[in-house]
Amino acid sequence: MKTSVCIALVMLPFSMSVVAVTKEKTDTHPVTLPQAIESALALDPWLLANSYRQESALARSVGIKSLPDPKFNVGIKNLPTDTLDYDQEAMTQFSIGVSQMLPRGETLSLKGKKLEQKADQHPLLREERRAAVIRDISILWLRAIKAQKSIELINENYQIFLQLNDVATSSYSSAFGRTRQQDLVRAELELVNLEDRLTQLKQQRDVALQQLEPWLIPAGETGTARLTIKGQIPELKLRDIMAPLDPKLISHLSKHPRLALFDISIGMASTDLLLAEQKYKPEWIINASYGIRGKTAVGDERSDLFSMGVTIDIPVFSTSRQDSEVKAAITDREALKTERLLLLRELYSRYGALHSDLEKLDKRQRLYEQQLLPGFSESAEAAINAYTVDDGSFAEVVRARISELDAKLTSLGIHVERLKTITVMNYLLTQVGDVEVTEQ
Repeated sequence: MKTSVCIALVMLPFSMSVVAVTKEKTDTHPVTLPQAIESALALDPWLLANSYRQESALARSVGIKSLPDPKFNVGIKNLPTDTLDYDQEAMTQFSIGVSQMLPRGETLSLKGKKLEQKADQHPLLREERRAAVIRDISILWLRAIKAQKSIELINENYQIFLQLNDVATSSYSSAFGRTRQQDLVRAELELVNLEDRLTQLKQQRDVALQQLEPWLIPAGETGTARLTIKGQIPELKLRDIMAPLDPKLISHLSKHPRLALFDISIGMASTDLLLAEQKYKPEWIINASYGIRGKTAVGDERSDLFSMGVTIDIPVFSTSRQDSEVKAAITDREALKTERLLLLRELYSRYGALHSDLEKLDKRQRLYEQQLLPGFSESAEAAINAYTVDDGSFAEVVRARISELDAKLTSLGIHVERLKTITVMNYLLTQVGDVEVTEQ
């Protein structure tokens, strides 16, 4: 009996590939990370809506530069009320008039310029959107594959613990076995604990996949296929390797689409300032009318009348209203400059924190790969070897296997967390023109 127990323990490492696979009838939609990013960008309706908004702004910028439509008026003037006779009085006339308003200074061209500047924001908004989508989809996909790979690791070790449980049961039932009842209980508890960890990981994987699904499956096809992860964990690289103290970092971050949007907003604020200054200039209204008079009492024709005039709206007595509007435009522009500076500081601070995290994660990853994982593997083998020659306990075998599994899961988590950190850093290092915007 002792010999069969020892043989079973020695054969444990070779049974790690025995994993139960249950076939599901539901159709699957497996995606790799590049496929997920490509699908998310292609199916994002926000990009199409933003393109329409840009076209709308450009169309309005053309129309707003035109002069206001002239106003026409038609009427009868000075009609006598006693007889309502059109020919009775010389002042009575049928009048046709027109008036045209001429806006202050360069108001029309400046309004058109502001709409053009607003239209210039939309390509940058699409660039920022695409960079953010790449970041978010990558993080969700990495969460899902981390859970999936953790499930695979636990499934492999689950078979080992099943065999450990069988060994403990056989040894406990044998009169010559050294396994105690507490060893048997420990083995069964570890199986239950692994089942609980599997449930948690499946929940994490399913949540990540549910969050990915609206991005990757068209609305009409939702529910027809179950999204799954395909491929291995990719190797992601930094867009540019820059230390936080690198003098070029600030200049690099300044070209981020979000900061470029602020630059255009500041330009629009400057245009608003120029528009406010136009209110010091006069607004003109040109009026012209033509009056047709009736005949005299003896039948002679009366001469028609033509009138023309100009109305000017100009601040003469006080400019307090115009002064306050100019001051408000200046302070708005300065506020935008301050907000841009705050955003730059935020990006810089975020990048520095992520850079520090990445350094620590790299150090931990090397520590696990070079020392901890080999060490835990050797410890597990040593525990099995000691138990087979009556120099160790069954509890030590279980603890060693659990420690090795925990080390593998931790190493996997460090690797994925490192990739997520690189993903966010790449988003921060995005520059205008780095992300091609595909017009839909």
